[in-house]
This record gives sequence, structure tokens and C-alpha cells, in this order.
Amino acid sequence: MSEPRAEGPALVWAGESGAPVVLVLDPLGEAKHEEIPPTWNEIAGDRHVCWCRLPVAGGLTEAEELMADPDALGSPVDIVVSGPNAFDGLDMAARHTGTVRSVLLVDPESHSLHDGEDRMSTRRSELEGAGITVTVVARTFEGDRDRIGPPLPLGHPDVVQEVHSTLTALDATSRGGV
Repeated sequence: MSEPRAEGPALVWAGESGAPVVLVLDPLGEAKHEEIPPTWNEIAGDRHVCWCRLPVAGGLTEAEELMADPDALGSPVDIVVSGPNAFDGLDMAARHTGTVRSVLLVDPESHSLHDGEDRMSTRRSELEGAGITVTVVARTFEGDRDRIGPPLPLGHPDVVQEVHSTLTALDATSRGGV
């Protein structure tokens, strides 16, 4: 029997085709029932959200295939990725520097960075040198505030609020020609 989060589609779409794209690489496999988490509906109101459910076989491959055809996908592309898959998101952005505008990280520390800290720092510097913004948008905090361990689910309201704020700031910077 397969894991419950591994059932369902690998990619779930919401929002307007042709709008700026948010590619969400979700290690927890939310959006099992072909709908993005409701907390993301506001973001999908003015963007084309592609929710990639990584527990589904071939999920990351399908996302990579999308990135290989930027004309069909649309741009800019902002990647949102969580702890256990932070490297996947950073590496994907490095392969598609002409399309990706930013990589927004959630709890990247939850992925054994003692083994990959140099790799993460190097990749981050490479991406920033290519004009791609790399920033941590949300972290789990110890105590009563967060009742779940890292990484925070990408559908968590705090994550969504920070992603939305960051995308809005990136849009303003892009329009300003900076």
C-alpha cells in the first residue's frame, strides 16, 4: 500500500494561466485532492500556482520538465521549497537562471545542513550572482507558537503570509526596474 500523501496527482494547478508562476515543491504532499491548500487561494488570485507534490512518484521530474519549457510555463517563476528539499529547489533554480526570479525557503535548517552548509552557501552565492533572490521566508520556532516540528507545512498560514509579502516586494522591485 502506498503512502497516503503519495496518492493523487504530482502537479496541481490554480490561478490564471499566463500570470507569474509560483512553483511550490512540497515534501509533505499537500493538495492530494487536486486543489491547493485553501490558505494559498489569495496568492492564486493573481498568480499561476503549480503545486508539485514531491511524495508522488515522478513529481520532481514533472516540475523539472515544466521548467525546461519556459514559454509554456510563463515567467517570472518563483520557487517555494521546504527544508528537506531545499537543495532540490536551489539546484533547479541554478539550471534555469533565465526563468527563475527567486527561491523562497521554508525551514531550510531542518535538512541536516551540517553536511550541506557549504554546498547551500555556495549555491546561494551562485544564484544571487545570477540575479536570483534567495531568502528564508519562514522558520519553525520552539515553544507554544508552533505546535509542529520543522519543516512547517507549506500550507501553514504563517508560511503563506510571508510568501505573499515577499512576492509582493519582489513585484514592486521588478516594476521599479531595480
